[in-house]
Amino acid sequence: MIKAEWFRLGPRGKPSYPMLEALLFLCLIWLGTYLAPDRAAQAGASTLVSPSLLLSSALLSLSRIFLMLSLLATAEGLPALGFRRLRQSDFHGSISVAMGMCGSLILVLPLELLSYMLTSLICPGSPGMDFNLVDNPLFSALTRPSASPWLMLPCILLLCLCTGYSEELFFRVYLIQRFSDAGLSSIWACAAAALIFGGAHSAQGAHGIIATSAIGFWLCYCWIKQRNYHALALGHALYDFIAILLALYARG
Repeated sequence: MIKAEWFRLGPRGKPSYPMLEALLFLCLIWLGTYLAPDRAAQAGASTLVSPSLLLSSALLSLSRIFLMLSLLATAEGLPALGFRRLRQSDFHGSISVAMGMCGSLILVLPLELLSYMLTSLICPGSPGMDFNLVDNPLFSALTRPSASPWLMLPCILLLCLCTGYSEELFFRVYLIQRFSDAGLSSIWACAAAALIFGGAHSAQGAHGIIATSAIGFWLCYCWIKQRNYHALALGHALYDFIAILLALYARG
């Protein structure tokens, strides 16, 4: 039977099964990032070497943004989640977010070193013996673009902005909200969202998973404390923009 409330334009409220909804949308939007990490690394690297591929990747992220915004707008509504207009202070906050992301990488290095040492002791001669703390298959596969840097830079910036806004919308705003709806405390909701975020970067190898999980914890903390979506997304974009520029142009 068709019900009239199905066609209401206003928010309908939180979902009855938040964990199930989160799992479905995780599979729908991000499942490809968890599968075949070697091919994903090659595909990810290829998207960074030409303006057309950069723009197509940005368009994909933009479609994710519109999908998630539509979902949240018809659930509890965007104002209930703290969405507001962009302010000048958000740009200042984004610098703190980006700096915290860099700090997360420094703090996680001892953990990676300990993991490497334990693997070496427990399983001598295992693949873990070849583990490189700074190895990143995605960035290692990059080559210097043939296109002019003046053409590449705005395309890279657009991609980073779209990626920052789409990933923060899903992995921070949406996932933490749904985990909280399911009864998880803020700490456990942040932990789960951070680990899922790290797993989505499996194409970057062991270092990428550990590093992005640590970054995910920091971003979750920022979201819980400040509820500033724009500062998170812009800080994420700034971090990615610098990382991509270094990977493309800082190597000999």
